Amino acid sequence: MTCLRTRQMLDGWLDGELDPATGEQMARHVAQCPDCLALRDAREQLRVTLRAAAPRFAAPSALRQSVLRQLNASERPRGTRLPLLAWWQALTLAGAASLATALISVALLRPVADAGVAESVREQVVSRHVAALAGTRLYDVASTDSHVIKPWFQGKIDFSPMVRDLSHSGFVLQGARQERVAGQAAVAVVYKIREHPVNLFVWRQAPAGDAAYELATVRGFSVGTWAAGGLRYAAVSDLDAADLD
Repeated sequence: MTCLRTRQMLDGWLDGELDPATGEQMARHVAQCPDCLALRDAREQLRVTLRAAAPRFAAPSALRQSVLRQLNASERPRGTRLPLLAWWQALTLAGAASLATALISVALLRPVADAGVAESVREQVVSRHVAALAGTRLYDVASTDSHVIKPWFQGKIDFSPMVRDLSHSGFVLQGARQERVAGQAAVAVVYKIREHPVNLFVWRQAPAGDAAYELATVRGFSVGTWAAGGLRYAAVSDLDAADLD
């Protein structure tokens, strides 16, 4: 079972639509893969949020009265014809109610879905941050010189991430490595301040518009996210939120 296959079948697995053997393979893979585990947890949280936020609407009074009239009329002796206008009124009201429900649902659920995606990304970068610290691959290229790190990216990714020297602010450049975030090729630029490592993840992902800086706490880690110049960023560290900001 691969990460790609897991992402393709994740919804079916969560809905109990897979055969037992495939479901068991999915469970084993997710238990061993931090990225897929974070994606599963985020998807389950999104399902809970959608159920809680899904709007419920009472039928308009006019539609209710029209349906009741039709039900009462259905008890008339066979051969009695119902007025055609009453049926058209009921259909029109039902159509208007359905359209209003659909429009309101889209308006209300879109921010919930967007929030779920953002939460999933934050969970993923925290998982990758922890995995990098726990393993031996904190960076593929080690250097405190941005002019060494930037050329190293050439031929490995299809975008050019910004690598800044932030030593004047106490953030000492350590190196960089290739990564994957939200199913996209990414890089992690690694800094350190007062023995605290900071992973700055950079990747391309639609929509490409700019996004303001947002700070969140995930499992005790500070996570700052923003977007600019067609690239998306996520800085992760155990620093206090003010320091990361």
